[in-house]
Amino acid sequence: SDYPRFAAILTDVDAAKAELAPAQLQYLNYLKAWERGYAGDYEQAIPLYKAVISQSDDTVLQFRATASLVSNWQPGSCPSRQ
Repeated sequence: SDYPRFAAILTDVDAAKAELAPAQLQYLNYLKAWERGYAGDYEQAIPLYKAVISQSDDTVLQFRATASLVSNWQPGSCPSRQ
């Protein structure tokens, strides 16, 4: 895997997000959440995953976001339990 290249491409796509269709924008949001989780920034990743789950019409993307959310979940990260 080439994380620096992935992050650079993600930044480029994010800069052009006004040109994306709604479904593409949701996939971009998923990738941004994944990137934040990969970087260890779970406080930013978790809300992004939750937004994709609640806003996307793509059930496969919702499933991926849910699976990623579970793998990024940290003890004490659930605001309703704090």
